[in-house]
Amino acid sequence: MQTSPAAGRAETYDRNPTNVNQDFTTTANTQAGPITRFTYTVPAGRKAWLMSTYAHALRSTAAGSNGTGRATINHQAPAVKAIVTQATVFLLAIGTFAAMNGGQAGVLLASEILNGITADPSTTPSNDYELHARLIEFDA
Repeated sequence: MQTSPAAGRAETYDRNPTNVNQDFTTTANTQAGPITRFTYTVPAGRKAWLMSTYAHALRSTAAGSNGTGRATINHQAPAVKAIVTQATVFLLAIGTFAAMNGGQAGVLLASEILNGITADPSTTPSNDYELHARLIEFDA
């Protein structure tokens, strides 16, 4: 077992690690939103290392009015809410898309939340969305 020189305790990967995956995929989604697609809360006595994120939004039909299709992964801590990864489609034309990758975004503490959200305020929106987050949960 490896120990951290600073803390004199086991490294995070030796403290009962558990892989956690949060995923959402849909095609031709017509809901305007914002709609929460997944929520992950770090359990008491645990921490979670956010290893990677991916957000993708594709305009599958032309929008009837201005609006941006968004696929967002948010980190909510007690005092702050921050966007970790966001893909935004600004154009109304069919086939326009945005994709964003994020890596090793830090550690979430017990009771902190990770959300996957999609939204498109334009009229008659239709989008394909993907949201993925990979975490490693471990003893605090």
